[in-house]
Amino acid sequence: MFQPIHADPKVTSLLSHCSIVAKECGEAQSAMIRAAANASAKNFEEAEKECAEARDVVDAAIAILRKQRGAA
Repeated sequence: MFQPIHADPKVTSLLSHCSIVAKECGEAQSAMIRAAANASAKNFEEAEKECAEARDVVDAAIAILRKQRGAA
């Protein structure tokens, strides 16, 4: 199904924009995995906080993409 893309006027290259979003999502996923890997009984709360912050970044990126394609 074709989905029209309504990009922000500041976005001059859709490929460049998608690259930035992918990079940010990858960094957030990496942070979540790193926090989970380093979690221990001593620092579990900090690891959980880091995972939640990374999840929020991914959620924000998804919301931006939905808004730009007109799905939100």
